[in-house]
Amino acid sequence: MNFIASLGLVLSLQQGLPSDSAVHAILLTRVSALPDTGKHGEGIVVGLLDQGRRIVAVGVDADDVFEIGSITKVFTASILADMVSRREVRLDDPVAKYLPSSAHIPSRNGRQITLLDLATQSSGLPRHRRDL
Repeated sequence: MNFIASLGLVLSLQQGLPSDSAVHAILLTRVSALPDTGKHGEGIVVGLLDQGRRIVAVGVDADDVFEIGSITKVFTASILADMVSRREVRLDDPVAKYLPSSAHIPSRNGRQITLLDLATQSSGLPRHRRDL
């Protein structure tokens, strides 16, 4: 947890984001400190946005495709809450309203899946797309 807090502090500094090499050094130190128990991933990928998009990776290829962790649920819910407070969306809006008409969205219990269903993980959608 100290690492995440430290990295968050570093990334929030007013003078801008650290260089890719500085971020790489931080990540390398963290990955090296993990015990090789087979319970942890092999590396870390961090995306940075400042004057453009930057990606720094240690232990894995930044272009690899992999499942993102559960922390994204917190970010997504925070953005959704902000959008609801700005009246840009409503929690009872069907998900299909914001997707192309070609997207197949199943219904659940005879009703359309809503943004609230997604946010509360009660949509009934399978964990992986291949399970649709």
